[in-house]
Amino acid sequence: MDVEFTAHVEENLDKVERAEHDWVALLREFYQGFAQQLEKTAGASLKVIEGRKCPQCGGQLYERFSVFGKFAGCENYDNPEIRCDYTEDLLEDVLPRTEPEEIGEKCPECGQKLLKRTGSHGEFIGCSGYPDCKYTRPVGSDRTEKAKRKAIATDLPCEKEGCSGHLVLRYGRRGPFLGCSNFPKCRFTRNVTDDELKQIEASAANSAGESR
Repeated sequence: MDVEFTAHVEENLDKVERAEHDWVALLREFYQGFAQQLEKTAGASLKVIEGRKCPQCGGQLYERFSVFGKFAGCENYDNPEIRCDYTEDLLEDVLPRTEPEEIGEKCPECGQKLLKRTGSHGEFIGCSGYPDCKYTRPVGSDRTEKAKRKAIATDLPCEKEGCSGHLVLRYGRRGPFLGCSNFPKCRFTRNVTDDELKQIEASAANSAGESR
């Protein structure tokens, strides 16, 4: 048993548990290298996709298989000077291509709409501003993502008597809440209403979009 490899895998799995590493990206990193070694070991010859070139680098596209199914991969993935990571879903003959679906949230990086998309590695959340904005996250990770967001200042006054602070929207493990800007001197907190949350986040997203 390779002890160093096992320790590395356990470290990455711990990062996934702490929401410090994207589990989809971890699987992709592991399996791409594993699949290549498997192909070489088995002596498998890759099938050229005739009439198709990689849209990122112009290299030849080949038909490959992974645990997620059939996909197209660029020949320059192994090229140390290019390292092209382009992939494309080739499962349309089995699973119909689904149109991106709005999820009612704004991108935390640019303020544009977030969409649920389906790629060769399954469903994920991505920004409608792609390729200008490359924000993505796994489906179902919105609570973890919100817990990592920065606090948003508001114009709402602190409701504790005698405090001159304002309320700040913060994201905790149990969800968003409002807390005083004078923390830790003032420890006032309260739940944020759905209307307040939508208004504050929309205002912050609009400000982020205008500043880009």
